Amino acid sequence: MKKLRGNRTTERGFAMVVGLIIVLVMTAFSAALVFTSAAHHVNAKTATERARALALAEGAVTLLLNDLDKDERAPVKDSTNYTVSGTTLVREYTPFDSGDGTVRVEVTYLAEISGVFTPVAFASRVTPIELYDRVRIAVTGFRPGVERTIDIEMEQQFVLFNGAITSDAIPSDEGDKSDKGTAQDGHITIDPKGRSDGMYINGSLLSNGEVWAEDERVTTENANTLITFGGTVQTDLAGTSDEIPDYTALGSSDQLFDFDRFIAAAREGAGREFTKIDDFVDAMNTLNDLPTPKPMEGIIVLSIDDSDSKIESGDIPDGINIRGTLLFNFDAGTDPMFKVFIKCDCNVNAADLSSVNPADPETYTSGYGDPYDDPDKQPHTADISGSAYNGGKGFKNFTESDDLPAVMFNTGIVDQHGSCNICGLMYGPSFIELENKDGGTQYFNGSILGGAGVFVEGHSDSDAWTVINFDRNTINKLATQNAKGQGLQIIGWRVRG
Repeated sequence: MKKLRGNRTTERGFAMVVGLIIVLVMTAFSAALVFTSAAHHVNAKTATERARALALAEGAVTLLLNDLDKDERAPVKDSTNYTVSGTTLVREYTPFDSGDGTVRVEVTYLAEISGVFTPVAFASRVTPIELYDRVRIAVTGFRPGVERTIDIEMEQQFVLFNGAITSDAIPSDEGDKSDKGTAQDGHITIDPKGRSDGMYINGSLLSNGEVWAEDERVTTENANTLITFGGTVQTDLAGTSDEIPDYTALGSSDQLFDFDRFIAAAREGAGREFTKIDDFVDAMNTLNDLPTPKPMEGIIVLSIDDSDSKIESGDIPDGINIRGTLLFNFDAGTDPMFKVFIKCDCNVNAADLSSVNPADPETYTSGYGDPYDDPDKQPHTADISGSAYNGGKGFKNFTESDDLPAVMFNTGIVDQHGSCNICGLMYGPSFIELENKDGGTQYFNGSILGGAGVFVEGHSDSDAWTVINFDRNTINKLATQNAKGQGLQIIGWRVRG
């Protein structure tokens, strides 16, 4: 009997131990549940605060971008809300009720100097005139214990047009056919010589007037029946909200480019200037006749009057070969309809065309941006900022990232007759005339802007072809006068915190 009672006593003790263990386990489990629940609550609250902080930053970014869209220097001029900390403009505010969080906006304008982006200090906040290349923005939203920041990098880019061919002329008369006369009335006219498979245009046609081909008005819908076309056709833009601004006014300081700035860089050593076509012909032939021919590099300026009128095919047997910019600087007062004929081959930033299929834009290549044999001929190496230039005020130096036109002229007409291989912008404030007279290849990869109409003529021979392709990379960073046609574009965006 004693033994039985002993076993029962043992069992009761064991049961008590097990019970205590169960209680302890349940207590610990309950505590863990409470801790996990509290942790989930804290995490959920933190996630909510992070989302709210980011929403504050995003709202402030939207407001800032709207302000910059109206005026790119809006933070500079807004001395009521923005204070200056060094070279950074800072705004701190509460967008909603106190307790809903705050926002800090930091804006820094930067200019590219010798390849380095340096903060710009504005001399006047009322009328800030300093030029800049980038804007660096940090917008931070603050909530209790949390901050989230949106970093934005914006760059000045050329946004005036996105056309393979653009005419900003206000037409003097309505068009009626695809001839040179209609083009000279301020329209774009294309004469494929009956060969839609010999005229290839890849990119938009933009005109304040009309576009004509095969004596028909060209639209997006019928363009590919008249020429081989890929893009859109936008016409009759004059007088509408989409009118292309006139940055090609002859003899005006409101042209897209400051020609004197380019000429100054050439004179400073980043190219060459010729005052007679014969001198240019001799220099070009000398380079072509070297054991290993070399292109003429840099900004090549032909400062000529109306006594020079043509470059015959026999004058330069191996053609014009330039890496950089070919600039025709006609004397003041030159008749806008005065022509210089280029009857020889003309290659500026020439592309390798050996594998190009004109019917397949995927095969198009470009020589734009190819490295120079002589780095000292690059335009950004010329210092034109001193008092010797621009009436003592100097010019802004070119930068390494600037895009420069391939061919440009300040008045008159540069009439291309021979084969050509030109990569980059072709800019003419007067009439632009491109005629495939020799039945060869005319290849333009970049963009064409004319101020008094554009005429493009193909050739009837089956081996002849003309290609005009829009390449945005050749105009993204156009070195325009006083940033004309430029606008801020977002090139970087990240969230941190």
